[in-house]
Amino acid sequence: MSRLNLGLLVVILAGCAARPTGCPIEELTDKAVETGRSAAELVAANPHCQETELAAAYERALAERCAPEQGWRDGQTGTAPPGACTDQGGRIWLEAYNLGQRQREFSAELERIEAQIAALERSEDPGDQAAARRLGLERVRLIRELDAIRGAAQIRGWAE
Repeated sequence: MSRLNLGLLVVILAGCAARPTGCPIEELTDKAVETGRSAAELVAANPHCQETELAAAYERALAERCAPEQGWRDGQTGTAPPGACTDQGGRIWLEAYNLGQRQREFSAELERIEAQIAALERSEDPGDQAAARRLGLERVRLIRELDAIRGAAQIRGWAE
């Protein structure tokens, strides 16, 4: 083996030996974003990890997790907002989250009203029939609200 090749091999092996092992970067960064920890706090709490890799992974995780599209989905599912996103995601992320949350709430209310209407319509009591018609108007209002919410989310690119 030539002296140059041997020197290159030593440099490569030294680089591998210097790289810390056992650092679950993705797991650490995901947890940091969920709990609202900063990149500096994450790096300081994990000195066994390579600082630049950990900081870069944190920024990627933050950008992905705090994207408005994810805020929309979190609001729809009722998932608690990650701590970092309420600070780092900004106004647009919060708007997407709140809109998704409204969509979830209105959908649940629509289901409840539709069940009430179905029960009232089975009754032969004229008062129940009238109540079903009044609830039908509320049902129409909720459907319009849901259409408007979905439309706003689609226009902004948060929903498909």
